[in-house]
Amino acid sequence: MQEQLINTYTQLMTELDNLPHEIAAAQNDLTAVKRQVNDSKTLLDNIEASLSLTIEGKNAEERKAKLVQALATHQNYQRLKATLRKETEEADMLANSVDALTRQYAAVCFQARLHAALCSFLGSAGAPVNLNSLGDVVFPPATATRHNNNHFVTADDAAQIGL
Repeated sequence: MQEQLINTYTQLMTELDNLPHEIAAAQNDLTAVKRQVNDSKTLLDNIEASLSLTIEGKNAEERKAKLVQALATHQNYQRLKATLRKETEEADMLANSVDALTRQYAAVCFQARLHAALCSFLGSAGAPVNLNSLGDVVFPPATATRHNNNHFVTADDAAQIGL
């Protein structure tokens, strides 16, 4: 059980160390894609504005209809529109990834708290042990036992309780 506790602790600490870096990298990627989306939107607006200046018609509705037709046949506009669609999809996927990583980090934090509570419980449920000033377990002469109320643990007792 001790090995399993140590392995769980090691896994949790590794995840707590790695996840913030993964979240930061995903957020940087998301920011870069959002910039690309904004740049693509600006280019589309510029193309639409320049085409709208060349469109002539009797009223606003006619000019708008002709602009829609002109944009539908404009190759650069259509290519940029497709690129914008892909960039938007990528931004959505990265936003979901950042959210998932953030939730995963919160879950690992909760697991770490539960693991710490378990270790604390298991540590306080053990046999009474005397420690010296350095924090080492004191093993008195073999005559001391758990039953003489001196709270010493002999080497035999330690072996029996799994220390």
